[in-house]
Amino acid sequence: MTIKKIIISLSMTAIVSFIPTLTTTIVKADTVNQVGVQYQAQVQNIGWQKSVSNGAEAGTDGKSLRVETLKLNLLNAPTGAKIDYQTHVQSIGWQNAVEDGAEAGTVGKSLRVEAIKISLKNLPGYSVQYRVHVQHIGWMDWVSDGQVAGTTGKSLRVEAVEIKLVKISDNTTVGVQYQGHVQNVGWQEPVQNGQIAGTEGQSLRVEALKIGLLNAPAGAKINYQTHVQSIGWQPPVSDNAEGGTDGKSLRVEAIKIALENLPGYSVQYRAHVQNIGWQPWVSNGQEAGTDGKSLRIEAIEVRIVKTTDGSTPTPVQFINNVSSISLNKTTDTLTVGNTDNLTATIAPTNAANKSVTWKSSNISVATVDNTGKVTAVGAGTATITATTADGSKTANCTVTVNNKKGYVYNQELQIDLKVRSAPSLNGSVVGTLYNYQQIDILDTVTDSSGNKWDKFVYKNGTAYIADAYVSDAYIQRYTSPPDNVVNVASNITKTFEVKNSSQVTGNFDGTGLSLGYLQWCIGQDTLQPLLNRMDREHNAEMKSIFGANYTALHNMILDTPANQLKWAKSINDSSNNIIEPWHTQFTNLCNNQDFKNIESDAQVYTVKQAMLICDKYNLKTVRGFVLAFDIATQNGGITSDASKIIDAAVQKNPDITEKNLLGVIANAVADTSTINKDDVRARELAIVNGKGIVHGSTLNLDANYGLSDTSWR
Repeated sequence: MTIKKIIISLSMTAIVSFIPTLTTTIVKADTVNQVGVQYQAQVQNIGWQKSVSNGAEAGTDGKSLRVETLKLNLLNAPTGAKIDYQTHVQSIGWQNAVEDGAEAGTVGKSLRVEAIKISLKNLPGYSVQYRVHVQHIGWMDWVSDGQVAGTTGKSLRVEAVEIKLVKISDNTTVGVQYQGHVQNVGWQEPVQNGQIAGTEGQSLRVEALKIGLLNAPAGAKINYQTHVQSIGWQPPVSDNAEGGTDGKSLRVEAIKIALENLPGYSVQYRAHVQNIGWQPWVSNGQEAGTDGKSLRIEAIEVRIVKTTDGSTPTPVQFINNVSSISLNKTTDTLTVGNTDNLTATIAPTNAANKSVTWKSSNISVATVDNTGKVTAVGAGTATITATTADGSKTANCTVTVNNKKGYVYNQELQIDLKVRSAPSLNGSVVGTLYNYQQIDILDTVTDSSGNKWDKFVYKNGTAYIADAYVSDAYIQRYTSPPDNVVNVASNITKTFEVKNSSQVTGNFDGTGLSLGYLQWCIGQDTLQPLLNRMDREHNAEMKSIFGANYTALHNMILDTPANQLKWAKSINDSSNNIIEPWHTQFTNLCNNQDFKNIESDAQVYTVKQAMLICDKYNLKTVRGFVLAFDIATQNGGITSDASKIIDAAVQKNPDITEKNLLGVIANAVADTSTINKDDVRARELAIVNGKGIVHGSTLNLDANYGLSDTSWR
């Protein structure tokens, strides 16, 4: 006999379910003539009947008489073999098990037997099978080897019983040999084919097992896996390798056994468990013992049986320990107050314990709950660590938390926002903020008069600015994709708007005057704040650039929107070109570095408008943000008419992909545009498709501008 030691990994979904009720159609076996069973019943109104044997009926059938007592004996059994039996009796419940001719039940008390359990000891190669005739039910299915026959809790009498021994192995074909390492005993001598390994009634734990096949063909293996105290499921082993532990005083709590490359055979096994006793037989990868109840296995019996049709049980994949853990993100960027969910993936998929614990390295920056939900607390960096239940594997995500972002949005262009040293109108003024200047907000506080103040980072320290002591907030909150994503959007839209041409445009689209690389314009009230900031922050430069025209420009900035648009149209010629010297002066303004810096700040307004579109339609990719940014620049946003078209498409196809949704958005915006429909469609579809012809130029946006379908959130 050659025992090969090979560990296998088989499909968990392929565990074959073992049918608890064994009949002669499940196990190929013949009723034996040599070894048999004899039994006798005491019946209501009759008393003790004559003994019967080997499947004959003891009791009565159809007379409504209860069985009150039973005696069982083996016939022609080898020395040491025993038959154990136990009865469930009216008003008593399960009695203690007895053996070999002892009475089970009651005599002279008129109490019915309601159920029985029968098992064999020290009789390898045989199974005891039995069935009972029950009040109102009739003959029940055959069961075997310690399983319950009858009913409990239903007050139904057993009226008759049939018992037989079945030969399931003759030890001339394939068999199994196994030995247990037992508490205070050590390694026992090997036993075979249904014999007991371990102990009964001594409260001693099995600590390890070795199992091997006998007379098996080449390539056949027996694989087994033990669930051990404080460890859980160990890796599976094969063919006499040790399952469990030796010398660590740890109990084996459960076991699974399966055959490999042995067609026509099945492995059956059962465990004697602390506080439970012998469990029913299971087979082919099912669990014997208990998992998670801290109960020791005290003994085990294993046998190999032939299957009726010669089939092979489906291969079994045993439960494995965790081999790795990974997170859906290794880096994450959040704003104070925001949350995100980290997801841990455990390998292999059939790991015994997939539970994970979470921990943050700096809870003042970010916290994490037991589901992986991360909450941003304060600016800084924290490492979120997920650890497997056994503590052997970890995965990390580095979380960067930024302060809340805000920018100045002051519609009262003649008033500068005063930066103060304290959250009070009486606090000393330490500086001024201008339109579109961006700040990192640390906190929001309320003064004694109920006015709200934003505490923010200012000149390497902190300061306060009034947030809303009038009806409109001066500091607008916003969120933004990473800078590299915003730069892709900005560069593409700049190409659409001005490319290499002049950044000064006249009244071609009814907005009077457009200026800069994103064509901020008078008609949409987006240019006035930039001109106002330049005038107030860099007044000398403005006077130098515009000379005699400065006063007219200054007065326009502070006028009403209607008059502002009227003025802008007045500096256009009949072809809607800006007249001189205004055109040259505005060109010089666009080339001024301080104005370029103001433009860069003002881009945040477009970012915010784009984010409103992204949030409404759950756009997550770079392409989605770029489209939203360009729509915000060219159209100011998505109109209600366009929204109706988009919403109808989403309602019709709720599973629409983002890429297809972007096509719907682009066409809806173009179809509902009041001017330049073809121009709108060309540039928006160029973004959707990654390339196209815009204003006569062939553009490859994916290849040359970094446009992609990569998700940024």
